[in-house]
Amino acid sequence: MALGFWNLATEDPERIALVTQDGRELSAGELHEKANQISHGLRALGLETGDTVAVVLPNDLPMLQWGAGRAEVQEVNG
Repeated sequence: MALGFWNLATEDPERIALVTQDGRELSAGELHEKANQISHGLRALGLETGDTVAVVLPNDLPMLQWGAGRAEVQEVNG
């Protein structure tokens, strides 16, 4: 099921995927791009499959969570 978002972002990158508390809209393509940036940053810092990432975030733009999830997806998909 986690892979569903990545497929959607590729197939329909303009689809709204996130609306922030202040009303800003992010498309699936934008969210996918931000998640990839975070994923690559975490991997550059040494994150490996099986590692734990803990974060404390407000209920707004949880990009780090998406990025950490994407890091694992990249491992599965190559």
